Amino acid sequence: VAMAHLFEDELLEDEDSLITRFYELMSPETAANISQALANGLDNEDSDFHQHWDAIRELWEWRLDQVETQIDGIEDGAEYHGEFRYFLRCLKHTNASNLEDEQGLVERTAPFLIYQAPHVRLLEEWLAEQSDTSPAAAISVYYAIVEAVPDDEWYNVARSSNEEMRETLYTNAVRAG
Repeated sequence: VAMAHLFEDELLEDEDSLITRFYELMSPETAANISQALANGLDNEDSDFHQHWDAIRELWEWRLDQVETQIDGIEDGAEYHGEFRYFLRCLKHTNASNLEDEQGLVERTAPFLIYQAPHVRLLEEWLAEQSDTSPAAAISVYYAIVEAVPDDEWYNVARSSNEEMRETLYTNAVRAG
C-alpha cells in the first residue's frame, strides 16, 4: 500500500486510491504498519525511500490532518501513538530532511506520543541530540510535549523523563541564546 503511494504516485486526494481506502478500513494499530514499513525502509541507508521523503512527509501530514478531524481532543488520540511514533522515526532515519525543516510536523505529532512513556523518553533523547544543531526547534518541540500532557498524565510523563537529556536540551538552548 505504501509502495503505491511512494513509487506509483498514487494520490492521497483520490478517494478511490488504494492508500485512501486502506486508511478508511483499517484500525489505528493496522494503519501503523504503513509508517512502520516506511521507517524500516529509511533505516536502510541504501533504500530508495530516501529519494521519496516528500511523499512520506505528505502522507504523515495527511494522516495528522485525518486523525485530528476524527478525534475530539488529543486525549482521544492515544490509539494513534504507534503510527505517529513510526512517522517520527522516519524523520530520524532520513537524510533528506531535519528537525528544523519539519518542526511544525513534529510539534503536531508530539502530543500523540505522550501516552506511552517509552515514546516520550525516546523523543526526549532525540531532541537532546538535535539540540546541538537546532536548539530552538528542539526546545519548541519539547514545549509542545509538555503543553500536551493532561494534568492527570503528568506524573507518568515526568517519571519517564531523563534528567540528563533535559539538561542537554536546556544547556544547548542557553548556549544558543
